[in-house]
Amino acid sequence: MLKGIDVSDHQERINWDRVKPNIDFAIVRAGWGNHTIDSQADRNVRECNRLGIPVGLYWFSYAYNIDMAIHEAHLCIEFAKKYRIDYPIVYDLEVASLNWAKKVGHPISKRTATDMAKAFMREVEKAGYYAMLYANPNLFDVAYYRSELCPRFALWLAWYGVGVDTAKRYNPKIFQYSEHESMSGIGTGDVDLDYGFEDMAETIRKKGLNHLDGSKPTYHKPSSSSYKLLPQHGTCTIVVDNLNIREKPSTNSAIVGHYNKGESVKYDYYVDNEDYRWISWIGRSGKRRYMAVRVLSTNKRYGKCV
Repeated sequence: MLKGIDVSDHQERINWDRVKPNIDFAIVRAGWGNHTIDSQADRNVRECNRLGIPVGLYWFSYAYNIDMAIHEAHLCIEFAKKYRIDYPIVYDLEVASLNWAKKVGHPISKRTATDMAKAFMREVEKAGYYAMLYANPNLFDVAYYRSELCPRFALWLAWYGVGVDTAKRYNPKIFQYSEHESMSGIGTGDVDLDYGFEDMAETIRKKGLNHLDGSKPTYHKPSSSSYKLLPQHGTCTIVVDNLNIREKPSTNSAIVGHYNKGESVKYDYYVDNEDYRWISWIGRSGKRRYMAVRVLSTNKRYGKCV
């Protein structure tokens, strides 16, 4: 069996030179939610690349619909493009994610969670990377339709307090068997430990994935054209210094103007796209305009709409 760790900025600044003799691979949190890159991710992956430690990535999901899961996948892929990634890119939805979604008024059904996982991992595969699912037995009970995900996608199983033979009932490629452990080079004294039942770097190399030949992903972010306008009349007052007006409900769309703090606009439609609530109206030009007034995943508001 191979020995590995998974880390994030919770482990703070890691001395990878001291860690290297103790591990065969590492999985680094690239980020979480709809826009946040882990504050230690770049350094962690650079150090693994420098020392020749096979490294993979995981994204801690706060998505509560398929579009948000796809957006998270795009963020993780964009991060991966900068480095040599020898191990899988992993989708990580946990009980904390489910509880948060319920708290903000978007409870996630088993159907939705399963479809989000599929959507994330398919985007990873489209970009030429090896996709993997992180889960524990409890998640398979309460969140996922397991038979739809595994063995189609490889599994990284988290299950503490059980032996290897018990874990292998789920046929995982990687087994996270312990947490809150200590290791030389990690000053927090708090790290997750993993066993690798398969040399994923070798598997990925043989499959010609992860662009290990030095090629660049041909993947491009898709255009945001699948949104659906919904009727709603109201007035929205800007609560930030200024807020851009765009041609389409996408941050990639052209900016055609802006509103300043305290100014208001009447709108007749809204649309949820790219993890934003957009309001829409017909501008003076006679064309439909859009403005992002709220972040769906965090409920951060840029406008007060009534």
